Amino acid sequence: EEILNRVQQSGEEYCYLTRNCAKGSTLALFEEFGLGHMEMIRALTAFPGIGMTGGICGPVTGALTSMSLYFSNENLLDYQDIRANVAARKFVRRFEEAFGSLLCPKVQEFILGKYYDPMASPENYESFNRAKARQRCPLAPGVGARIAAEIIIENMEKNKTD
Repeated sequence: EEILNRVQQSGEEYCYLTRNCAKGSTLALFEEFGLGHMEMIRALTAFPGIGMTGGICGPVTGALTSMSLYFSNENLLDYQDIRANVAARKFVRRFEEAFGSLLCPKVQEFILGKYYDPMASPENYESFNRAKARQRCPLAPGVGARIAAEIIIENMEKNKTD
């Protein structure tokens, strides 16, 4: 529980600091589990809502990036290693249970009460800010990182008993 709380808090803080939910969830998981490198974080710059178009929520892409590193085989040709996909399916199901959707607009509705599409216009951006989105939206990368950490820890515990 201590690890999960720490990962969630880090995911929220990193999102707030970077103003990027994909980076927030990923940084928290990279830090906790010793994964990845900073170039990968830079590569996630356009992944909040897949380029802020209303696509997949950034914490989903960030968490799946981290989980793929943890669960995948270093042999790029080993197509039979499905551990990352099995873990991803668990993550997707749990994230949808938590927020009702994988899509940024629906997650925003869950957290903020409506979707603001801050990139559509200066007025939308201002409304997004007035809704205290910067303070409230980090919940999603925090919870996303927590869910991914739960799945990683479950795997560690399973492997310990095998």
